[in-house]
Amino acid sequence: MKKYLFIPVACLLAAFGLTACDNDEMPQVTPTATGTMTDLEGNEYPWVRIGGLDWMAADLKCGEPFDESEEALACIEEYGNFYYIDEALANCPEGWRLPTDEDWQSLERALGMPEGDIASLGWRGNCAWLMKQSAADGGTGLSMSTNGYMCTSVSFGREDWNYYGEYGCYWTSTKDAYPGECYYFRKICAVTDQVMRQSINSEETRLSVRYVRDAVNE
Repeated sequence: MKKYLFIPVACLLAAFGLTACDNDEMPQVTPTATGTMTDLEGNEYPWVRIGGLDWMAADLKCGEPFDESEEALACIEEYGNFYYIDEALANCPEGWRLPTDEDWQSLERALGMPEGDIASLGWRGNCAWLMKQSAADGGTGLSMSTNGYMCTSVSFGREDWNYYGEYGCYWTSTKDAYPGECYYFRKICAVTDQVMRQSINSEETRLSVRYVRDAVNE
């Protein structure tokens, strides 16, 4: 396992055209309900209800570890695991689902993303700061992380843990129409309030997972 590619904040903003937003102009969003859910291994997670959907409020950690090292196992316990798309689908508990691209768009809409940005590709909108708010912040409680992601290096024949502390990447269950095993995902960044909507090769990448369900009365 390897952590690398730590890029200064100013370089990230310049290289990707990212901009920080004035959070004072964004709506303050709080969940309309909260609760807990349990994964297939008995681990318990909080959930928050936003925009008619219940979202896991912590990254999934069950299933086969992305790495068996002591460091990786400790990280999984605290921050969550990384998954190929088939693992993300297989580990979903009854009553929940891996969110579709439309589920993510619904969340972004509820968090105030401009309607004209919702279906766009690339970096758009300005609601990532709300996605990153913890319950302690008194906001959404979604607590989405910037734990990086795992990507296979074809040249070196290995998997590397990239962009720890800089990006967070989450699967959707929606396959891109482009030929190949590509699925849409969401990426958030530690230094911007924009959210990336793009597709990625699901056979070469392990991303973080949050499950969702339609709001139900418990």
